[in-house]
Amino acid sequence: MKFVKVAKFSPNYQKLKQRLSSEDLANAYILKNLTTKATERVYYLNHIKKDKDKATLIIYGSKQYHHEATSQNLITELLDLVGNISSLDLCFDSYKPYNIEAIKEYFEIYQPTKYQGNTIYINTPNLANILKICIYNKTIKNNLDFECCRAEATINIPHLNAKNEQLNRKQHLELTFTKV
Repeated sequence: MKFVKVAKFSPNYQKLKQRLSSEDLANAYILKNLTTKATERVYYLNHIKKDKDKATLIIYGSKQYHHEATSQNLITELLDLVGNISSLDLCFDSYKPYNIEAIKEYFEIYQPTKYQGNTIYINTPNLANILKICIYNKTIKNNLDFECCRAEATINIPHLNAKNEQLNRKQHLELTFTKV
């Protein structure tokens, strides 16, 4: 396996840039199997400007509708290599729409005009360690042949990388998931 640079004019690069609209994307790399020439849905990104020392590892999850899921062994190996995990995106799919009116009672939402009625953002949820939430119609986004709506939460993982931590990253991550 090797990370190969993604061309800046490619559809993959443009999708990544759109996904990370709040961040400045310098370069993107996709994980490629050198034996089979197949690519995994795993990306390594580095940033420019204020986040130039920051890198992002995107591993498309264990549930895919149009692609084979990334193997759990590969995900485990990559997480073991990563020295600093600061946040995690968790996704929850539903086969019926989320009740947006009920959500509005508890959160201030933002609905982009471009995606009116199909996407909402909760940029300040004021929930412990949850940085933001996005709810959208995955059927429309991914041209699925069944009804699917997704709620995606970005979760901050504090103190995972403390220098004097007694537990290894994997044990701490398991404990963090247990507590949630």
